[in-house]
Amino acid sequence: MPNKTISLPNRFPLARNTRPALLGTVLKAFSIWRERQTLRDLDDHILKDIGVTRDDADVETKRPVWDAPNRWMR
Repeated sequence: MPNKTISLPNRFPLARNTRPALLGTVLKAFSIWRERQTLRDLDDHILKDIGVTRDDADVETKRPVWDAPNRWMR
């Protein structure tokens, strides 16, 4: 009698495929948050060197992590 292979259905097909994407999204959000916190902590003379005012930096640091330009998400 030949051996038959039984394949069980994948109960959570999307969970397996979305884990890397979800992890990437979380890591990118953390990176954006960290960069904004670093911007917040810069001295005024350093902000002037990079052409950013304190008001611009404050506005940027108060934005939520999901509110980022598309070029940051690559």
